[in-house]
Amino acid sequence: MEKNADLHNKVNQNDKSLCKQIKENANNNLVNMYSVSNNLSLLQAQEKERARVARELHDSVVQNLSSLVHKAEFCMRLMDSDSIRVKLELQIIIATLQSTIKEIRDVIYDLKPYNLVEQNLTECIEKYISSINFSQGETVFIFKVTGKGNYLKDIYILTIFRILQEACNNILKHAHAKNAFIYLNYNKDSIELKVEDDGVGFDLEDMTKRDEVIKNFGLSIMKERINLLNGIFDISSKRNEGTSIYVKIPKKLLKGDME
Repeated sequence: MEKNADLHNKVNQNDKSLCKQIKENANNNLVNMYSVSNNLSLLQAQEKERARVARELHDSVVQNLSSLVHKAEFCMRLMDSDSIRVKLELQIIIATLQSTIKEIRDVIYDLKPYNLVEQNLTECIEKYISSINFSQGETVFIFKVTGKGNYLKDIYILTIFRILQEACNNILKHAHAKNAFIYLNYNKDSIELKVEDDGVGFDLEDMTKRDEVIKNFGLSIMKERINLLNGIFDISSKRNEGTSIYVKIPKKLLKGDME
């Protein structure tokens, strides 16, 4: 009887150990599947962003430069016969070159805002909002910040700023808003960004519509980056009631303490 009891106990222990191992393997497989899915989504979003940049360069910069070649050739043919027309054409060429240089600088700045990693995040956002308000008059952008954030890692500064850029661009292109509010909060355990507008908004009644909006409005890569940083990304909107984008990154992912 005692031998049978010992054998029974050993079988139970082996069963428990086997069940525990199976459970651990299943959990590891789920984590790996989630990681692979996240990485694939990020790669797809990155490829889409590269395609957008290529399309932007082709539609603006390349077209302008091609036009300049034709104008320069035209000027060469008129050099001896119509100097006044040549001067007018050269003025157009100069103006087009200046515009093209600005477009290239804008593309470069979108890819890598050079002063972001050298300055405080709050100061960079203030300068960015000032430039938007100066360059257009349809929407008034208002920036409010609470708390102070020091020693943020470059990746978090860039991620927050990219989302702000994309959100502001969408407001200017689609919202037809009178006012837009940007809130940056340095909390004790996290950093939060919220961008709201009082524009036309749109319906987000189901998750399919929500994912479609995120994809079409260039926010998909931002959503994936926030997910990889273990943060929160949310978008809410109602027709004729504006749109709100919310981002939160936990403090444990930030370098240094926030005052």
